[in-house]
Amino acid sequence: MDFEKKYRITQFPGETVKAMWTRGYQVVEIYYHDTLILTHKGVNKLRDGIKYQTKELGEIALKLSAKPITLDIIIDGYHCVNNVSHPAKELKSMSTFFWVITVFAIISSLLDGIHLSFDLSLGSLITLINLSVVAVYIVSAVNTNKSKPWAFYLGLSMFGFWTLISLLSLVSGNIFIIMVFLIRVAFLVFLIKNIKYAVATAKHHKFDSGGNRTSEDLLDSKI
Repeated sequence: MDFEKKYRITQFPGETVKAMWTRGYQVVEIYYHDTLILTHKGVNKLRDGIKYQTKELGEIALKLSAKPITLDIIIDGYHCVNNVSHPAKELKSMSTFFWVITVFAIISSLLDGIHLSFDLSLGSLITLINLSVVAVYIVSAVNTNKSKPWAFYLGLSMFGFWTLISLLSLVSGNIFIIMVFLIRVAFLVFLIKNIKYAVATAKHHKFDSGGNRTSEDLLDSKI
């Protein structure tokens, strides 16, 4: 075997499995307590993922992550802690999206302030609302970066609420407003599709506090 790596089992803290594989992942062996529990041959099925039933650990799924290319191991539905494609890592990446939304919210707030500068009382109220929205997005971005599912749900709820409210502006028939609304809908669909990472992260956090997940990866990108 050309490479080996230890994977930390989420539901059994302190326990690990060891994967050994040849270059190109043509042959993969999984060891538990230094005992060989499964052998997989061929790389093609690893791209989509393949499952094995073992008496030692139940169902074990093997799958190659996309970027970087390396082997992920999922035991009884739980990603090993240092998997590259661990749901908590995928959720963490969503923080960038909330930062983008924050920037747009700040720009929108500035435009509202300029537009309503003639009415001090109304302008102050709108500014307060806008600042509250921006604050929520910042909280969501910061805590989603820490793999906190509640932060993702908070940002999603706020964005979904204002997307629904923006429906009222469509009555103007302004083409720019319609385009902005369609962009918001596209963003919302993207967020909804990624709810799965928040759900899976919460599931994994029952066993794992979501702390350090250094990947300790050995990569073979020559497939």
